[in-house]
Amino acid sequence: MTVRPPFDAKEGGNILPAPTWGKYDRLILTQGGGDTSWGDSLYATLTEQVPEYKKAGWDGVCWDWEKATQDHTSAGFNALMKATKDAGLMNIVTSTAEGPYIWSAANTDATGIDWSYIDFFIPQIYSADGELSDPAWPSYAQYWVDGAGVPNIHGVTFPKIPMEKILWGMPVGTCDQASSVYGGSGCIEWAYSPGVKPPGSVAV
Repeated sequence: MTVRPPFDAKEGGNILPAPTWGKYDRLILTQGGGDTSWGDSLYATLTEQVPEYKKAGWDGVCWDWEKATQDHTSAGFNALMKATKDAGLMNIVTSTAEGPYIWSAANTDATGIDWSYIDFFIPQIYSADGELSDPAWPSYAQYWVDGAGVPNIHGVTFPKIPMEKILWGMPVGTCDQASSVYGGSGCIEWAYSPGVKPPGSVAV
């Protein structure tokens, strides 16, 4: 889901503060998720809200872009990405391994997406269970390595993305299976947990 301003993090609110035991170089707020439908109407709303992130102390935004609705256009998407960068925010896009898993827009040519506005793209290379249980995952990674340029499994064609912008989204402890084989700038480890616990603690 997406949350509306104010984007201040506080205990008991819609946006929780980062755990006090951690050390953080940057604070990034994630917007979206598997149930969010992305299209021009939402892009326009989110673009208007971009100035509010820095006011609340965020260094960047991670747009979790998994479903493109009927009113999606590359121009609308690019406008949000440009506004994010123009605001001086780190701009991250994450999506399912092959790009949005639902694409309802009539135009399946997404080659107009401008990756220059995006600092990092994170393909989520894991299944719904949070594990590498889909045996096809290497083919999804290879799709981005090969520079896209051809339809993905949903018939959508993306432009080539510079490899230095790719961070592989991998289950904890599996980063080397992607970064050492497919390159990119590194990996983001994703953990499924009922609560974030400090290192060395036991979940109850």
